[in-house]
Amino acid sequence: MRDETRLPPHNKAAEQQVLGAMLRHNETIPDAVGIVSKEDFCHDAHQKIFQAIIELSDKGVVVDTVLLANRLNEHGQIEDVGGYVYLAELWDCSPTGANVEHHAKLVRGKAILRHTLQASLETARDVQNQTGPPEELLEAAQSRFLALGEKDVGNATSMIQELVDDSCIRLDERCERRRGGGHVGVQTGFGKLDYLLTGLPDSELIVVAARPGTGKTAFGLNVARHVVLYECLPVLFVSVEQSKGEITDRILCAQGLVDAQRIRRGTINDEECSRFADAADRMRDSKLFVDGKSRTMTRIAANARRHKFRHGIRLVIVDYLQLIEPENKKEPRQEQVAGISRRLKYLAKDLKIPVMALAQLNRQSENSGKDNRPRLSHLRESGSIEQDADTVLLLHRPGGIEDEEDLQRPPDDGLTEVVIAKQRNGPTGIVKVRFRKEFQRFESWGMD
Repeated sequence: MRDETRLPPHNKAAEQQVLGAMLRHNETIPDAVGIVSKEDFCHDAHQKIFQAIIELSDKGVVVDTVLLANRLNEHGQIEDVGGYVYLAELWDCSPTGANVEHHAKLVRGKAILRHTLQASLETARDVQNQTGPPEELLEAAQSRFLALGEKDVGNATSMIQELVDDSCIRLDERCERRRGGGHVGVQTGFGKLDYLLTGLPDSELIVVAARPGTGKTAFGLNVARHVVLYECLPVLFVSVEQSKGEITDRILCAQGLVDAQRIRRGTINDEECSRFADAADRMRDSKLFVDGKSRTMTRIAANARRHKFRHGIRLVIVDYLQLIEPENKKEPRQEQVAGISRRLKYLAKDLKIPVMALAQLNRQSENSGKDNRPRLSHLRESGSIEQDADTVLLLHRPGGIEDEEDLQRPPDDGLTEVVIAKQRNGPTGIVKVRFRKEFQRFESWGMD
């Protein structure tokens, strides 16, 4: 027997009450599961008993001490949990299931203290041993404490009255925005696209995917530029691929209509220099925040939360998803990407703002039939991106489309299709835009 006084924060009596109620009063199982998980029990025996009860209940079995004992015996765990005698004690300790939620909350509360203590001890150990650079130690600490929030079971449901009230409030806000001539979400600056998407809605993950060289970074920067200059809203742009200097040059070229290659060579003329300076003056007064250092989701999420708290950012753009470093580099690549896309989705929900993640398409998109248009299945490395995203936009440069309008186009007029391949709450479709590559600038096509 372990010395109870030397165990981390726990409440053995509450754990026994919860297990006893679940065993004797099966109708309380859903109530308990809605509050605690297996890891919330401090005692290993209680974890095994809880798991066995859940497994039996999931099979539609009416759980009692005999069936529970048989289940534990089949897995060679009956002696580990104290044998048949201890199961009988659990049965006797909870004659009523009326207080199962109260006892479960006590168990959950102790678990939070225990997990927090463990994270603190691990952080203190890393600091004392100086196991890496200070920045990495900070990342590891943030990751541990962020993970505590993700472990929270909590009350996953709400009364319908609360949900209805929230829905009515959201509808009033949307109608007010419409009456003011705006869109429901953050506008991209492309009229038809904003019409079909109703802007970029809060709490949603928007994936913009394309093959290399199609202009996905330029597209993301154009959206950021429009939001900060014309919507006057703060934006965080996270560049995993390019430096902050490169990002700044590109956005100034797009704003000032200055040839990006001439900027790199230092061969711009006086007129271009003047336009570049005017663009710099416009951008200097905007609230665009560029993060060129974050490489992991832990750093990206922490920085986004900090900017939401300090500056009230209304949009996060990440360039690009597949370059984000995984937290666990030993996992298979598909699982790494799945974890990253899932955390981007959680970030959008937590901050209650849209998150736009740029992504790469695989090579199969270059040979996808007569029109060569990319499809959702071409998202590189993981189908989870398609599942997690609320909206998926695929950028496509048409070639050889056999209709009269396109046959009469100049061979390099910058026509780009924004294919709305998925929209969870709206229509799909295609929006034409123009990519002026020399300026790294996207513009609306025609009378859009």
